[in-house]
Amino acid sequence: MWAGVHVYQQIAAKALKAWLARGYAVVAPDYQGLGTPGGHPYMNARSQLHTVVDAVRAIHHLKPYSFSKNWYVMGHSQGGAASIKVAASGQKDAPEFNLRGAIALAPGSYQYEGIAEYVASNSQITTNVAAFFPIVLLGAEAADPLLAPANLVSPEMGEILNHARSRCLSELQSDLKQAPKTVFNSNVNLAPLTNYLKEQSIENMKPTVPVLLVQGEKDQLVDYRGTYAYYQQVCTKQKSIVFHLVKNGDHRDSLRQSEFLIGNFINSVGQGKALSTCPTK
Repeated sequence: MWAGVHVYQQIAAKALKAWLARGYAVVAPDYQGLGTPGGHPYMNARSQLHTVVDAVRAIHHLKPYSFSKNWYVMGHSQGGAASIKVAASGQKDAPEFNLRGAIALAPGSYQYEGIAEYVASNSQITTNVAAFFPIVLLGAEAADPLLAPANLVSPEMGEILNHARSRCLSELQSDLKQAPKTVFNSNVNLAPLTNYLKEQSIENMKPTVPVLLVQGEKDQLVDYRGTYAYYQQVCTKQKSIVFHLVKNGDHRDSLRQSEFLIGNFINSVGQGKALSTCPTK
């Protein structure tokens, strides 16, 4: 468990060092509720936006006049979704700074409501899904306690949900030996939950700055098709977006490749060049 986390940190550190080598200061905040009191509103778009923007404000407050007001956002997986939300709303949320661009690596939460719909429509889910789904439910509850997932799930799933309140995902995956036979109570109204999840989906987000999307073709955690569909959606809005596919790449390969891609992206933005890999009519 810990070895896997350590390897990921090494990959992330290498990606961030690429920014340091280019003379950028790196601010790497954790999310609301991780290391701070209260629950973690996993994938809540507004929370992720404020986590990033407030970190930028904090470093300028800590060391006034030490840094340029120009900045970029980059994130992987959950952080990729955060980057897209910042691309859409970051300049409006922090007009005192100059957001230049966003790099989203294997961004999660495309059609985010789909996981609840999948669980509800499948009679037997896998242990991996059963371990991950409580993270989704508890994240929704942290953002909106009225969603009350404990009232939605079966007694069997309720035990897993309670276990998840004090466990990390990797622990849940190793602890859970068998998926519950039923996830939701019968005749339960899932509309408030699915509506909430849908509101967090990246397809609601319209970038106002250039975006670089990097996605592994064989990513088993974030489906390449969802990221590409979002890219196509942004293309229809005539926005500045670049899509880079990592051939045969897994979930972490988008992060590994980022250090080789950011230079051209940053230089192009800095020179005011048009950035788009969208098909031309």
